[in-house]
Amino acid sequence: MNKLGQQGTTSDNLVETSNDEKQLNSTKKRKSSSSSSQVIKRRSPNQKTGWRGPWWCGQLRVYSWRKFPQVSTLMRSMHTWFGDETPVHNEINFYPNREELKRARMPFWDQIEKNTNIPLHVDAERKKVIAFRVGAPMFLIWVPFLSGKPCGKPVIKFLREGTMYIFDLGAAGWRPLGSSSDPNPEWTPGKGKHFHWRHAAGPVLDKLVGAHSDWLKILQPHFATYLQANPTHMAVANHSWTVTCSNSVEHNVQSQTVGEMGNGFTSEDISKLAVSIPNAQVVDLSADAVRNAFTGYDVAGKVFASKVLIVPNALAELQVDVKTLRTELSPVAVASPPDKFSRSGIVTAAGETYLAQVSGVKHEPVTSGSGRRGMMYDLVKHFGHNTTVVKQRKRLCSIMVDQPDSSPPTFVKLTTRQDYQNYINPND
Repeated sequence: MNKLGQQGTTSDNLVETSNDEKQLNSTKKRKSSSSSSQVIKRRSPNQKTGWRGPWWCGQLRVYSWRKFPQVSTLMRSMHTWFGDETPVHNEINFYPNREELKRARMPFWDQIEKNTNIPLHVDAERKKVIAFRVGAPMFLIWVPFLSGKPCGKPVIKFLREGTMYIFDLGAAGWRPLGSSSDPNPEWTPGKGKHFHWRHAAGPVLDKLVGAHSDWLKILQPHFATYLQANPTHMAVANHSWTVTCSNSVEHNVQSQTVGEMGNGFTSEDISKLAVSIPNAQVVDLSADAVRNAFTGYDVAGKVFASKVLIVPNALAELQVDVKTLRTELSPVAVASPPDKFSRSGIVTAAGETYLAQVSGVKHEPVTSGSGRRGMMYDLVKHFGHNTTVVKQRKRLCSIMVDQPDSSPPTFVKLTTRQDYQNYINPND
């Protein structure tokens, strides 16, 4: 039974102003193979580049969240609030602090950017979003878009460790199709000229716009106003993680998704959850979109209901030991990929040696003592049949799924087109 019930508060504090809709392009359908309770989908070869094998294909470690005591506590405790709507998988986005990595003697510390973040985007890979902030505090913003540009002031939140936040479909970047009077509309990822929300997360507001200098010119004055009004909201030089729980997760640089999309939360669901979850605060994005639209943008007839639920200290409420959780999510000191990992898209001999070295290596978490081995994150990326080194990453990613055991990383060298086709489509 779906537990969307009673008790809580509606609040607009902690928010500045903003509007944002999520965008998602329908993905090309891929053939899939299943392993345990997971469904792994792989992309087809890039037909434009042709076949220039040999290539290394594979996947990074896929962890079982059951191997992590505090993550297990989190996944199981969520049933108290969400019942049958509780997600089954989770994705770990790791925002490392370079100096912390260097002090810990992580070989890959210099491959990480100084300012780690995820810039404005929509969650095309999932509809349901229940996320938790772990480690250093970070900003989370929503920006309304129309005709491909920001059309209103940003809604800004500064989220501290332990905070849970939940998106409805609109806040995640999706938009409804059809008539506004339809009580059960079909949803599609927001994009282009249509009104939608985009969101971003990171420790420095100005960096959340990405490479779009025209967007930054529009939004920077609002960032400055917010920081002037909230001088204590500033970056902390420590690691930060987002644990995003959903029914569909993907490696942020992998060509694989695990699980099924399922349904997202509606704005009505968010309102019900605000009553049942203690200390819950509702952020009404749709109201902000109309109130704070820029001059020249007629958004009133385009805005649809969009809400976010923010719950401070949620991890403590769910009986999660956050200090141990940080230990479980800390990276393992794996070898750094060589600088000359690939040339013209083909893995070099040095790259082959590295892939053979990391393939099949187990890094199960140990939560106490000096023997902790930590998590493996995506230092190598794999798109289609092209495997390359990840340099100057803004964040690292790993995934945990609902299965009994973790899957070791596997990288396979494929020398012929038929070998590759057999790997991509194992059931043919």
